[in-house]
Amino acid sequence: MGGHRIVKKFWVYYRNEPTFRAYGKLERETEIQAVYDMNESSVWVNPKIYTFVAMQWADDIDHVFHTMQGEVWSPNGEARPLIQALELNHTSMSVGDLVVTEDGEAFECDMVGWKDLKVMG
Repeated sequence: MGGHRIVKKFWVYYRNEPTFRAYGKLERETEIQAVYDMNESSVWVNPKIYTFVAMQWADDIDHVFHTMQGEVWSPNGEARPLIQALELNHTSMSVGDLVVTEDGEAFECDMVGWKDLKVMG
């Protein structure tokens, strides 16, 4: 018997200001980045820090990262007008960007892997 693939919904937010700096340092805010609302079963993402870019169906956040690379979702520059309209400056998911799962978890893209923001509360 073949296994069933579990596909989940993910929301992708790009950081308004890039955070990647020389020597791999990531500047982090003191402001709250995201908060899980148990009553609404939803995640609030701070619009001062992030802008919603896309909703993805994927197996996991690593698959989301792959599909949000410019050469995959915008191989001929198709996303450029969207990125410009959102006043963002990067097409490919990068360090500091955010993925929110349908389970109410939020993960920030880090230099290697993901940082769990532990937004449940």
